[in-house]
Amino acid sequence: MWKISDGPQRTNTEADKLAREIKCLLRDCENDLQATMNMDPWRPGRSIGAAGEFALSFVVRAICVCNADGSVSTEEAALFCDVVAEVAPQWNLMRRDLQRVCALLREQYAGSRKELENWPSGHVWNVLERNDAVNGTANASRYRELVLRMANMLASAEGVRSEQKLSCVAEIERAISPLFAEAACALAHDIDALVRDCVNPLLGHFKGHLEKDNAAELLKMEFWCLSVAVCNADGRVSEEEAALHHEIFIHLTPDKAARHCFLL
Repeated sequence: MWKISDGPQRTNTEADKLAREIKCLLRDCENDLQATMNMDPWRPGRSIGAAGEFALSFVVRAICVCNADGSVSTEEAALFCDVVAEVAPQWNLMRRDLQRVCALLREQYAGSRKELENWPSGHVWNVLERNDAVNGTANASRYRELVLRMANMLASAEGVRSEQKLSCVAEIERAISPLFAEAACALAHDIDALVRDCVNPLLGHFKGHLEKDNAAELLKMEFWCLSVAVCNADGRVSEEEAALHHEIFIHLTPDKAARHCFLL
C-alpha cells in the first residue's frame, strides 16, 4: 500500500471536480461491474473488487501519462494526489512529500505500462460498453470523458504538454474510442439484412423441413461460429476481441450475446 504524509489542502478546483465526478460514476456503475466480476473474474487470484478495479483503471493511465516523457515532476505528483486521494483513499496519497510521490510513480511505471499495452481498452471500459448496450445506460461515455479529462489534465500539469505526453493521451483515447462500436453496429445491420435476403432461398432448399425463424437463427449462428473461430485463432482471446464480438452480436442476437459474452 502506498502511504504519503499528509500535506497542504488542495487548491486545484478542476481536480476536485474531476475526482467527485469519478466517484459519482463509480456509485452509478459499481453494482453492475461487481456482478460482471462475480460471473467472470477479471484477474483470478486478486480480489480488490469492482471499486478497486475501477480506481486502478484511472491510476494505471495516470501513471503512464506522468511518466510518458521519462520523468515525473512535482506538479504532476501533486495533481496525481489530488485526484487519486479521492478516487482511491485506501492508498493514503497526500501532498506533503511530493518527491516521494514522484519516486512511487516512477516505480509503478513499468507495471502500469505493461498493463496498458496488454489491455489497451481495459476491463472496466469493455464491461461498461457491454452493460450500456444491454441496459440503455451511458456509463461508458461518461467513463471515457473522465479518463480523457484526467489524462489531459496530467499532460498539462507543467504548463506545456510535451510530444511524448500528447502521444500517450492519444494512445489512451484511441483505445477507448466508441467508433469501433458504431462500425460493429453497422456490420450487424448488414448481416441482418443479408440473413433476411437468404431466408426464403434457404427454406426452399430444405423444402418445408426448416421453419423461418430457425433458418434465420441458423444463418446467424454461422457468423457467430466464424467470429469465435477467428477470435481464438492465435490460441487466446483478447479483451478487445471479446468486446468487438459482443458489440456485433448484441445487435444481431441480443439474447445469446447477453448470455454468453464471456464464453468465447
